[in-house]
Amino acid sequence: MSRPSALTAILVGAVMLATPAIAHAYLLPEEVLLSEEFYDPPRSREAGDRARMQAEESAARRAEEWAEEYNAQHPSAPEEPVLEEEAGTTDADLTPEELELLRTIRLLNRVEDQQNVLQSQQGLHGGAPLPPTGAGGILALITMIGAVGWTLFRAQKERAFALTDR
Repeated sequence: MSRPSALTAILVGAVMLATPAIAHAYLLPEEVLLSEEFYDPPRSREAGDRARMQAEESAARRAEEWAEEYNAQHPSAPEEPVLEEEAGTTDADLTPEELELLRTIRLLNRVEDQQNVLQSQQGLHGGAPLPPTGAGGILALITMIGAVGWTLFRAQKERAFALTDR
């Protein structure tokens, strides 16, 4: 076997090995016809129905997301524990002034509980923001070290130039 024919054989062998991998890059006609990615765009006759259908889907999705956000922001009120001193009395035994006072006390207790919850949440997020700990922090550190090194290098070069000028 001569040198050019050996090279040709190696080249043909490499092409034959690579051909199956290249052939997988193409789609069969059935794959194109049955795939949802290759649907034709809606015709002008179908455009109105398509827009109405998309608007309905969007409104339903928006209502669902709004309901989730609303429920997350407005949790149901916790059950109030029955106090021991209140267990023996009923609302019928109390005068209207005492009822109003009891309602006010309960309302103030709820407000105080809510403020305690808010303060404990703010305690977790108080203070200065933390520096980034990932790639951003590393890049910032490299940049700062480079700036300091370059400044010191330039200062040393200027100092050496100033000393030789004398």
